[in-house]
Amino acid sequence: MKAIGIIKEIDSNFTEIEVFGDEVPCASCTTGSCASHAASGKTKTYQAVNSLNLELKAGIPVEIELPAGKAAAAFIRVIVVPLVLLFTCYFAAGFTAPASAGLRIAAGFFGLLAGFAANFLLSGKMKKREMPVITKILFTGR
Repeated sequence: MKAIGIIKEIDSNFTEIEVFGDEVPCASCTTGSCASHAASGKTKTYQAVNSLNLELKAGIPVEIELPAGKAAAAFIRVIVVPLVLLFTCYFAAGFTAPASAGLRIAAGFFGLLAGFAANFLLSGKMKKREMPVITKILFTGR
């Protein structure tokens, strides 16, 4: 996914960017003077990484990219793994205590919580790797 946005805030680790959604940016967007997209309410704010060490400042438009592989990996970690653990623990409890439906439900819930806990513990280490990357500056304002 590629998108164009305007830098709102620069931190030492991350850069906050307001992205114009799925719309194609107008000529004013690329010069940093667009007010119509900001007023439309169709903008989203993302945090991105400046891994190319570009010279950034607030208010300039940039292009960001989130490779599909990173988005898919995040989806698997956040959604698929907890669901797989839910069903695995549910059915595993059924083999150990087949007559107890309450135990199966509790084990499935425990599996779901374990998946979310693992995601929470890994998210701090994975966050920077899975963030969008600023690929180029569109207009420097000079």
